Amino acid sequence: MNKSSHQIIFIYKNKLFFCHPEKKESLEFPLSSDIIKDLTIIDEAKLKKSLESFLSKTQITDNETLIILNKNTYFRTTIESPELNPENNKVIIDQFSDLVPFDDIFVKQFNLHKKLEVVAINREFYEPILSVLQKLKFNITMILPDLVVKDYIGEASCTPEENSALLKVLNKLGQYDLLGSGHILLSKTKIDLAPIKAENKRLYILVGLFAILIIMLVGVIIFNSNRTYGPPIIDKIPPELETIIETKKPSIASDSSQASNSGELSEGISSSSSALLDLDQYTLRVLNGSGISGQANVVKSDLQKAGFKNIDIGNAQKISSNKTQILLNPKLPSEVRALLLNVLENFGQEYTIQENSELNYDVVITTTSAN
Repeated sequence: MNKSSHQIIFIYKNKLFFCHPEKKESLEFPLSSDIIKDLTIIDEAKLKKSLESFLSKTQITDNETLIILNKNTYFRTTIESPELNPENNKVIIDQFSDLVPFDDIFVKQFNLHKKLEVVAINREFYEPILSVLQKLKFNITMILPDLVVKDYIGEASCTPEENSALLKVLNKLGQYDLLGSGHILLSKTKIDLAPIKAENKRLYILVGLFAILIIMLVGVIIFNSNRTYGPPIIDKIPPELETIIETKKPSIASDSSQASNSGELSEGISSSSSALLDLDQYTLRVLNGSGISGQANVVKSDLQKAGFKNIDIGNAQKISSNKTQILLNPKLPSEVRALLLNVLENFGQEYTIQENSELNYDVVITTTSAN
């Protein structure tokens, strides 16, 4: 690699930054809404035309180029101690891949700081940008996720000193290169996760019920600590919470009576649990992955009844799984998880759960045609 001509392109979900050590500042190229939507390039020809014009005006040359992907362009999960249960790593990775809300993704795994990092990228975002840059004669030598270079350079910029430090370790970073051998991207191989999910379904229900018991206990403690002396206000657990503990996950309602009972149960859970929680601080995103019009709004309405307020909705590419897919921030409190899962369970759906520390939201729910 010719160090004197080396430059870096930082790719964000809605812009590119071109950084050359001989220039004082990085140059920004925005990805407009008619080029990209929902982390998918929708007009590759327009991307090429706009980028050609930008390069002409800024006089950026087609030097040897390192591409760095910002964390908002890929999905990530971390296996903290992969050596403890190696045979379970593949199951975790496959479950993570199945939860990524795109049909055609590229998955890469590598060891970093004694942890197994797994990243997944939508190929309909990744490949068109790579193709256009190559057509414009950029010699792309390596593509790295930002998590492996954050010790050497800052976001969207690269000083001469940072560039020099990065080049010294670039050979060591080759193991994290997303281009791989021959610069060929491979799709994930989906497996049938139904047996695994069926085995874990009972565990999810038990965890949910245990979380409800904790919420009840916290509520009793708070109530007793705040009340004044006088006649007791309540001397037993409310009947609706007793019903929750004894009720298992319902199936999809087959008649109007069942649907009505399910709605009443959901409202009982929401009013009892959300009263103890500050739900305003949590952000949720509901994606319609089934193609059925208005489905995300239905789920949003149920979540609002439970007390959640900061809810965005959008569309995802139709996914093959028939299970509602849930991505959670690992820091989400257990009582909030319990309330969230109770809402979805009383909606009458099976689901899969995966934690992801790189989410822009506390919760991302992707619906399917089974909803």
